[in-house]
Amino acid sequence: TTTKADRGVLYLLYLCEVNGVSLEQYRPFLWGACALEHYKARQDLGLLLWKQPGPQEVLDLVDRQLLQVSSHRFPLEAELEPIDPFAVVESQQVTAANQRQDTLYDPSFFLPMLSHLLDSGNYVDCRKFVNVGCLGYLFASLCSKSSHVRMAGCHTLSRFSTHLDGASFREKAQIVMVFDALKNSLVGTSERLPSLFASFLPTVAHIFMHPEHHLYRAIAYHLASRATLDLADIPLYRTFLLSSGDQHHQERAWILRILVEGLRCAEDYPIFRKRRALSHVMSLYHLSSTTKEVRDLILQLMLKASSIPFVAIDLVWNLGILPWLQQVLLSGEKVVCVEILQSLWKCLNANDALQSVPVAAAQDEELVCIKKQVKKPPLFEEELVLTITSALLNSHVNVV
Repeated sequence: TTTKADRGVLYLLYLCEVNGVSLEQYRPFLWGACALEHYKARQDLGLLLWKQPGPQEVLDLVDRQLLQVSSHRFPLEAELEPIDPFAVVESQQVTAANQRQDTLYDPSFFLPMLSHLLDSGNYVDCRKFVNVGCLGYLFASLCSKSSHVRMAGCHTLSRFSTHLDGASFREKAQIVMVFDALKNSLVGTSERLPSLFASFLPTVAHIFMHPEHHLYRAIAYHLASRATLDLADIPLYRTFLLSSGDQHHQERAWILRILVEGLRCAEDYPIFRKRRALSHVMSLYHLSSTTKEVRDLILQLMLKASSIPFVAIDLVWNLGILPWLQQVLLSGEKVVCVEILQSLWKCLNANDALQSVPVAAAQDEELVCIKKQVKKPPLFEEELVLTITSALLNSHVNVV
């Protein structure tokens, strides 16, 4: 994982290999209690009686829940080459890994391991590979900001495709459909997918392995009706967010979870703005038919959006988030509103708030106009104080 101890072990293995020590006889690597038992048996029995671990033993060690979280929160800044976690490095990657990503599988270990498992000389149970979540993790790797990680993900997906061609299991046609749609959408191996698809594709792969899922039919119809994925759009956005069917509450909650997990940096925002996603969900919040689950997801989305400087500026300048928050305060969601206000204040007072604008947003006249103006709109402080005062008058909130 990306914990400091695990990254330290991985770095030691990396130093061994770069200094000429071959570890090939120990591959594939095992970990945990199983590794201790397996390598002890190797020492006791000798190489002649010892059974080399195979792909199935490795897949049994994978924590499915942790791998699912690792896919949806794939460390975008991580590089393929292991780093020394004990060195004092002033880099955003190491800081983020130490603070927020200590419970994820490390791409610098997991991607090479999956590539080794999918070697042409190995037999891999493709159904188990997908069920565990390994395919979803490979999809998520294509959203990395590192070109080396993306190319490693493409290489491993290509190996899996070879195994998939010769496999036979009940859900194969649906997995091939997702695989082909993604393959037909990519221009090259170095193209980065928006973070939205790091959540969408693993979730779709998981649903296709469970035909009883209530969204199976709608998602299958969506993918079957087109040969490619529109990587500049939010898949199933209008279908689910504006749904009026019997399961519209579940469909709205599902697409909102994809939006919450898919907005991670400024480069992800142009897709949201193209669909006016934030303004739509802000309007949806006040509808009487909106459930508490959906309202909570909307607030999570706005909290994530307000923590990204480029997005926070658009929220204040164009989307009227401060008046919207005043209305939300009346519904009793005081604590989350104060957190959003705090994020907005930090972002709009940051020195580098407008230094980097996503390339895809360069054609947006409103955002370009904002970049040419001052950071904060006129009377921003006065309106912010008014909103905070409303929060304090309606309840006792501890503001630090």
